[in-house]
Order: sequence, then structure tokens, then C-alpha cells
Amino acid sequence: MHHDINNANILYDDANGFNLIDFDDATILPKGKKLDALQTEEIRKKVNSAIEKFIKYINGELTLRDVL
Repeated sequence: MHHDINNANILYDDANGFNLIDFDDATILPKGKKLDALQTEEIRKKVNSAIEKFIKYINGELTLRDVL
């Protein structure tokens, strides 16, 4: 489970879409173990927030300083 989701740790390219990087602050789950619903929702909210900020930056609504 990634514990440091922010725009500096999300890469995007046309070929691969969005990818998380920088797993130095992460919990590696045992093989076969899945995140529970609360953990999944927590990650979903963080990723959505980061992507929303990124889109606002692309549209000129935020500066790079605001995003990072």
C-alpha cells in the first residue's frame, strides 16, 4: 500500500497512462492479501485528488507550486 500519493509520485505518458512511483514509504502486502474496502477508498481519494490538481494545472487554474 502506497503511503505517499501526491503529484510528485504520479507519472503520466500516453502509452502507459498513470503510474505510481517512489515506494520507499509503502507497505508490501503478503502474497494473496488484498486491501480492505477502507484502504482501497483511502488510496482512491488520494489519487483522485492528485489527478484533479494535475488537470487544473494543465488547464492553467493552478501553478506548479500549487500542484507539488
